[in-house]
Amino acid sequence: MAQSTPSFTTVLRWRKADNFQACKREWESFWAFYWLYQDFPDHESAENFLYAAFASANTVKYREKSIELGEAYLSRKELTEFRPDVTFIMANAYRQEAMNQLKIVEELQTSLATVDKEKAAVAKQTSEEYYDRFFQLCDDFLKVMPEHKYAREFIGMMGAEFFKRQQFDKLLLKFAGFENGSSDPTVGYANMKELQGTTAMGRVNYMSGLALLATGNYDESKSFLGAIVGVSIEGLPLDEGALKE
Repeated sequence: MAQSTPSFTTVLRWRKADNFQACKREWESFWAFYWLYQDFPDHESAENFLYAAFASANTVKYREKSIELGEAYLSRKELTEFRPDVTFIMANAYRQEAMNQLKIVEELQTSLATVDKEKAAVAKQTSEEYYDRFFQLCDDFLKVMPEHKYAREFIGMMGAEFFKRQQFDKLLLKFAGFENGSSDPTVGYANMKELQGTTAMGRVNYMSGLALLATGNYDESKSFLGAIVGVSIEGLPLDEGALKE
């Protein structure tokens, strides 16, 4: 009887949390799932408990708990069933929050008040930390699941951030292994054998080619853009249609 009680208890608590969710009592559902995982982190269904709590935190937009639970999931390498979704949601969350922090910096940049300058400095530092974590999550996912459908999206999100911030040199190093006018075949997503032949590689080539054009490296861009259209682009006009994947 003593051995069966925890299992019976978890079933009842899971059903209670699930019922809250079905009745649109989202906050009660979140806390029910949250404490179910906290009380039974080593249960055979702990992965389901944790993911349910994470998803519920996102539903009620409780960012602090969402990050806490998402990081808890990612830190447990043995948990794999929901890893793609958790990573994708977390990367987007860090990216969005980094942008929010930059907005605070922009709003306070003209203020002469000491307190506003301090807030801006903190916001800038926080933004940089969130961006670093965003890129780290993308990198980690591409190393572990390069063939997953989300791999292409991670490449796109990173590329968009580099372009938005006009950090073409950083993009070219990370994507193409291109730095100071030369290529390093041991660096960059374009040289990762695990990504060869995947849908993500088309986006790597696309972003790399455009960044090379943006930095005036026309000749170097040909091999990347040519890989997308499937032909040599020597003499072809590089109009918008030609650059579509």
